[in-house]
Amino acid sequence: MGEELAGVVSQGVGFDAGLQYQTDFRSMRLGMVIQNFGPDTKFDGSYADLRTSSTTGGVAETRDYDSAPLPITFKTGVFADLETMFGLDFGEGIKGNIGGQFEHPGDNKERMNSGIELMFNDRFAVRGGYNFNYDADGFALGFGVNVPFGEKNALQVDYAYADQGDLTDSSSFLNQPHRFSLSFQF
Repeated sequence: MGEELAGVVSQGVGFDAGLQYQTDFRSMRLGMVIQNFGPDTKFDGSYADLRTSSTTGGVAETRDYDSAPLPITFKTGVFADLETMFGLDFGEGIKGNIGGQFEHPGDNKERMNSGIELMFNDRFAVRGGYNFNYDADGFALGFGVNVPFGEKNALQVDYAYADQGDLTDSSSFLNQPHRFSLSFQF
């Protein structure tokens, strides 16, 4: 990874590692990941520290940049289908999923996400979720359409509305946060 700001360069290496475990308890799956694991990074070069000019007779002191740790994050989650996990029967062609994730960033407060999805005939999905302990994020609602073509190909279109709390401009529908995605499977 690398970063350049005003001609000053920082380069380093970071790793992500994760695993998923299919439990023997109904349809429950557990997952965990560690992100941005690696050595500290440091910008090359030096800078003039103007804060020291009052103690050095008006001359700025030249200092090297300090090293900084990567923003390491640990996440763990759980996922299950509603039918097997809770014994629910939605009827022919309807499936449901539920999931949750806990996130522990090394340089911020813990956060949690939860969500639920209902899928109709593997073609249309309705989704809802909530983000806990975020500065602005709250609930999210959305839907998706899966259009198969050919034997193994599909086009998927997804839409979501995410409430951003005080950042949401409620004066106009177009000024609110909308997320779209387009996927091809082949």
